[in-house]
Amino acid sequence: MNRIIIITVFLSLITNSSFAQTIKQYSIAATSEAVGLPFTNYSPYHPGAEFTTALKINEKEKSTRYIGLKAGFFYHRKLETALYLGGEYQYSFMMLNNKLSLDIPMGLGYLHSFYPSELYEQNSNGDFEKVSQFGRPHLYINLGLGLTYRMNERVQPFVRQSLLLETPFANGIPVIPHSLIHLGIQIKIQKNEE
Repeated sequence: MNRIIIITVFLSLITNSSFAQTIKQYSIAATSEAVGLPFTNYSPYHPGAEFTTALKINEKEKSTRYIGLKAGFFYHRKLETALYLGGEYQYSFMMLNNKLSLDIPMGLGYLHSFYPSELYEQNSNGDFEKVSQFGRPHLYINLGLGLTYRMNERVQPFVRQSLLLETPFANGIPVIPHSLIHLGIQIKIQKNEE
């Protein structure tokens, strides 16, 4: 698992330093997490947030492609609190005279989770004692579908539904699906050079 952490950090640093001059926008989103597949479960509310830095790769009349770095967290009271960091590629199809885009983000990264309560371990005498919690490392893969309203060149609100697959989850459970709803805003920091 340490290899995954090192590779994720290394790729993030390479991507960030190579494209530092081409940062085009930031986005921030409030999220709600649920265990399950997207479009199937929306309650109860498990809060979270996500911050993304997008780097422009290619922009055409009817499509835009970005690669970016993102960091986020979610809190699920009965399952885990998770922090994640990763890379994301997004393909956007322009619709309705470029006022709306259909977004398909996909990514890979590192997720670190913490148990929602105290941990106990059985000692050599057979008694249970409280132990420190350092969390658990995981790999995640995400795929999403969303809409962005391109109201002007600078500010663009969006809504997105994502599937985040966390692996390995626990002993005997190789993967757990998380459904995340994002409601956020993209803010462009540079105008397109045309």
